[in-house]
Amino acid sequence: MLERLASTVQTHAVQIVVIVVVITILFSGTLPSVKVATNWDEFYPDNEIVDDFNRINNDFGRASKFHYIYIEAKNGGDVLSPESLREQYNLTVAVENIKRGVEDVVSIAEFINRGCLFITNDSKNILSASNEEIETVKWLAVMIFTGNFTGELPISIDIDEVQILMATLLPTDFDPTEPSANATLVVVMIYGEYNEPDYKTISLKIRDTVSGMEFTTINVKQTSNALLTNDVDQSVWNTTITLGIAIFLLIIVLLAIG
Repeated sequence: MLERLASTVQTHAVQIVVIVVVITILFSGTLPSVKVATNWDEFYPDNEIVDDFNRINNDFGRASKFHYIYIEAKNGGDVLSPESLREQYNLTVAVENIKRGVEDVVSIAEFINRGCLFITNDSKNILSASNEEIETVKWLAVMIFTGNFTGELPISIDIDEVQILMATLLPTDFDPTEPSANATLVVVMIYGEYNEPDYKTISLKIRDTVSGMEFTTINVKQTSNALLTNDVDQSVWNTTITLGIAIFLLIIVLLAIG
């Protein structure tokens, strides 16, 4: 039977190739409707703790989802310099202006901006404040961080908040005696009630917004669960298409040889 099948294939090779091509063309029309959607929840272990966590989230609302923006100084510079902080503030405002889905943006630059408004009685933000005024606010922040500040603080600023903020957003080797750093983190909080497709859409919007900006003192990298799953989905899709084309070409070559 196998010999008869092989003989049939060899005898009607051209017709078989035509049929394969026609079938491929027909099915290729459905490719745009095929979606690959990786979900991190599928990787969680199946146990009672995860079940309870999901139940609480469903009952009371999910906590914020996060998008992380890693900022590194160019040419060995300082991300806490006035010039760098102004660029980080512009980045912060650009992400805040996306509005849809963005709950809050936490950055060192935003805190320094609040400090500039405080010491100038709301007359100057970080963009209009002088380098000296920005340095003053930076040193006040460092004194709060080290627990050495005993003066008056604006009502909207809490000492614990400042200490947690600087400990979270600055490198672990940050030296407060010489307040400079080669990197910092900007944390974008996205409303937790958004589903995974919406989370991806918002995270991609943030990435596109930041990637479209030009900076002279900093380099920017971004990540989030949504971006990772999107990249995985895109990679799977590209691999599937490449593999399908390779199999199709292989079939044609084998039939031609036969």
